[in-house]
Amino acid sequence: MLIIAFHLDSENMCEFTRENWMKGWATLGCDSIESMKNKIPSLREELDDPEIFKKIYRFAFLFGRQETQRSLELGIAIGLWQLLLPNKFKHLELWCDYLQNEYKRAISRDTWNLLLEFVNTVDEKMTNYDANGNIRIINYINK
Repeated sequence: MLIIAFHLDSENMCEFTRENWMKGWATLGCDSIESMKNKIPSLREELDDPEIFKKIYRFAFLFGRQETQRSLELGIAIGLWQLLLPNKFKHLELWCDYLQNEYKRAISRDTWNLLLEFVNTVDEKMTNYDANGNIRIINYINK
């Protein structure tokens, strides 16, 4: 559903304006329920493209936060990470446990974006982790 919200330019979770709904599906070349259903597999494939994934990932932060908040509630952030990163971040469960049990605060946009950078640049054994690079991830790494 997140990728659909991205393409339909939804500004809030679980909300679609009629205008964005119609315009978004038309842009995707869909004019019926059947064509929408048929489009879903190709939308899922977009997640394999690193540049499109990055756009959707960054969109998810804005999409998931309350309009008046600058940060993302921890529970929402974890839920979004569980949707977006299960096949990309081997340590996702440990990361979420650390956040819930020790960090216990909302997630800033900076932290949100740094995690994707971390996932994309640090190998799963963390042998190439640079403590001077992804500073905010240090407490998790040292656990």
